[in-house]
Amino acid sequence: MGKLFLMEIKSTTDNRDVFDLIKKGELYKKIFKKDYDGPIIACLEINQTNFEHAINQNVHVIAEKIV
Repeated sequence: MGKLFLMEIKSTTDNRDVFDLIKKGELYKKIFKKDYDGPIIACLEINQTNFEHAINQNVHVIAEKIV
């Protein structure tokens, strides 16, 4: 079976986006009663603090630029 990731695509990402994605993951687990392989945020730009916060929360980040 393939992997299942929860992904959000943004132009810029802030700390609320990381928190929201984590909460959406918890909701997914509760509704569907199954786990997923990981959360991913894809964005054009993220600042260093929010990038580190996401990584510390085990959220994968795909970004064009870290400012």
